[in-house]
Amino acid sequence: MIQPRALAVWLLAFLVTGCGGVSLLSIYDGRLPIESQRWIADSEDAVSVASAALQEAQASRRRALKLVQELRGQAKRISDAGGAQAASKMEFMAETRVAYVQLTIRQAEKELDLARAKQLLINATTAMRHDIAVYDLAPLTQSVDRQRQEATDLRRAVLKASLAAHRAAGKAWQVYAGWIRGGGDNKAFWLLEGERKVAPPQQSAKPAPST
Repeated sequence: MIQPRALAVWLLAFLVTGCGGVSLLSIYDGRLPIESQRWIADSEDAVSVASAALQEAQASRRRALKLVQELRGQAKRISDAGGAQAASKMEFMAETRVAYVQLTIRQAEKELDLARAKQLLINATTAMRHDIAVYDLAPLTQSVDRQRQEATDLRRAVLKASLAAHRAAGKAWQVYAGWIRGGGDNKAFWLLEGERKVAPPQQSAKPAPST
């Protein structure tokens, strides 16, 4: 026979986790000590930072796609003028650039997913620690672990794509410089030079510190 206290705990867990998920605590909740309020605040800050990073990545993608459009226009013009090899390298450079910026968006989205998953786990853990609510922490912990691994994989992929784009820009500049020396025009010189000088980010593929 189920004891009344056990039944009450089970019903509370069902109501909280089965109807609406984790309720976010307020940093001003008087039931929480200062240390717990700071923990909640840190999780909120992490979500805000990740959200801002996603917005910046989206803005960078818009700028990059505009540049790619210019590159492809220059590549077509050079190809029509007889510079097929230079045009081919510029087109490949554009492709690697697109691949890179698309991955940066996926990474930023995943970092936001990870920050939100951590926030839910922190709120649930804090609520249980102070007898505010009851949650099943196992799926929340698993979600954080999964998001962390996926974020780590995407960091590695972004770094790899960044290096590939940087190498492609260098090669395109080299071939285009030969095209200029051979009598071709230099209208795309500064476009390529700017891309060539953009150093690939020294981004760590290590996972973020555990919460």
